[in-house]
Amino acid sequence: MKRQLPSNQALATRQPGVPGPLNDVALQRLWLATQRREWRSLAVVATGPEVDTLAVANLLAKISWSYRGLPSAVLDFRELTLRMAEHQLRELKEQIAFGDRVIIALSSVAQNPTTLAVASVTDAAVLCMRLGKSEIRADNAAIKEIGRDKFLGSILVKAGTST
Repeated sequence: MKRQLPSNQALATRQPGVPGPLNDVALQRLWLATQRREWRSLAVVATGPEVDTLAVANLLAKISWSYRGLPSAVLDFRELTLRMAEHQLRELKEQIAFGDRVIIALSSVAQNPTTLAVASVTDAAVLCMRLGKSEIRADNAAIKEIGRDKFLGSILVKAGTST
């Protein structure tokens, strides 16, 4: 006879053969990479138009919730215009001052120059690259423009998927 688990224990376990986000080694490594230093704002910077940084930012927020038990706000600044940048950066600073952790999805520096303005004021950044599509020269240029010390690492996104 099978023993019935209380509902709170059932949520903490997984069925054999069914992968869960907390059990995925790549996601665990990603989370550990984001914890190399303390941050309140994290920029997720694309290397090109084929990278969906919003999907990655949402995934990071879910991982953060799973491991820390605290919510993170996700902001979609991929199409932020220079005209609205100053206003949005003020709002971002207020949100951080209030105590929120913020993950910001950004386009590549080549696609949107506002990415540079936003990423340069965040505490940390990760570079999102499409496996087999990224150009090393463009990636290095983005890292140099934003600031090498800002980057915690990079995320490789497989072709044919958004995360």
